[in-house]
Amino acid sequence: MMLYCSKCRVVTDKEACPSCGRKKLRAPEPDDAVLLTAGDVRALEAVFDLLKAKGILSDLYVDAKGRRASKERMGRLYVAYRDLERAAEITKKSGLIRNVEEQPSEFEPMSRKKRLFWKVFSLILFFILIWVVVTLSDAVFGWVKQVLFQA
Repeated sequence: MMLYCSKCRVVTDKEACPSCGRKKLRAPEPDDAVLLTAGDVRALEAVFDLLKAKGILSDLYVDAKGRRASKERMGRLYVAYRDLERAAEITKKSGLIRNVEEQPSEFEPMSRKKRLFWKVFSLILFFILIWVVVTLSDAVFGWVKQVLFQA
């Protein structure tokens, strides 16, 4: 049974999203926008036009947050879940881009523990950076105060 991640807009047969690791997945509905493929926007525009000519509604975005593709290098092509198999077949036959399964993943799957470790590690580094900036600015202002008001 296929499951749908509404955050990343991907379908998977696993119990967790391959992109974000989220386990709160649901059964896909026919109108859900699903990632068909990702790649160079120029190649995706050609596939977009081909799918449009075949009567498959699709949409082209630069990122998963829904910003529209323009002159960016990488983009994502989404189709309705009901058209996913047909669109994948048309895309594969066209030879314009590789099939979805052949696309290299943007992110390697990360376990929850590993993801938590990197979040905590990043937070600690952020606090250290703030401490360094505050300490250095305090030292600089102390020196400026000493130079200006020495007499």
